[in-house]
Amino acid sequence: MKTRNALALSLAIYGALCVYTAIVFPRLPERVPSHWDINGRVNGTMSPIEATVFGLGMPLLLLAFLVGGQWLSPKGYEVERFRGVWNYLFTVMIAMFAVIQVIMLQAALHPDWDAGRAIIVTILAFLGLIGNVMSKVRPNFWAGFRTPWTLASEEVWTQTHRLGAKLMVGAGVLGAIAVAVGLPVAPVFFVLLAAMLYPVLHSLIVYKRLQAAGKL
Repeated sequence: MKTRNALALSLAIYGALCVYTAIVFPRLPERVPSHWDINGRVNGTMSPIEATVFGLGMPLLLLAFLVGGQWLSPKGYEVERFRGVWNYLFTVMIAMFAVIQVIMLQAALHPDWDAGRAIIVTILAFLGLIGNVMSKVRPNFWAGFRTPWTLASEEVWTQTHRLGAKLMVGAGVLGAIAVAVGLPVAPVFFVLLAAMLYPVLHSLIVYKRLQAAGKL
């Protein structure tokens, strides 16, 4: 994805989110649901102002990373080496936080709606979209499975992200479908957790294997 296209799409999403938030803000109750437990029950709230600041602030922060990632990156870890993927990742994450903000505000307006499940489905689906390009992410300090072993070896980075991409897509897509059709959230959560953590262990295994073979 070209930078200008990513920026245009991200700004359009952010602008639409600002308009939507401004429209519903006068109708928000005193407390807006902001956190749900693993069973989808509300266990945290914010004031409307706090919810607005958080909901509009997170996409804005990601927009800053989209634009300033190259400037922030140290030599040898420049995002320009995978700029198209970088643009895609941050555009997807901006869209994800925008959807979550809409769900949060709708949950405040419709307390009987199962918003917790909707948020979990949203996160899982977007993780699948992110995982779809994870194998193309090159070593950097901001995105990917950044372990001591992946950052020490580009080969370890590559092998870890190839596996991580498959696990993220599988866990994200299948998990989103499972939660959407009404299956319990807890098992899906633990499968997702395993899919996200195993690449960390895998990076150590690959590093030690290459080290033993004298390839590092």
